[in-house]
Amino acid sequence: SLESNRTTGYRWVLDQEPDGKVVRYVGTEYRPADSRLAGAGGLEIWTFEAVNKGSAVICLHYLRPWEKGIPAVRKAEFPVLVK
Repeated sequence: SLESNRTTGYRWVLDQEPDGKVVRYVGTEYRPADSRLAGAGGLEIWTFEAVNKGSAVICLHYLRPWEKGIPAVRKAEFPVLVK
């Protein structure tokens, strides 16, 4: 789960697909905060499935997908080890 605010146009996107021999992307869900405040953020919940032993890295970037050439304002990296 990663903090996100879709009202700003920003969202988390995969920088690149992780090693599909180790982990598989299942889906993403956005849950707005339980708030009555306009523009309140929420959470993006990313789900992956382990498919085989090994290691991989999941890299996510927080950006506005339509803004080409603009660097991500935040990055998150998750090493994965499947035993």
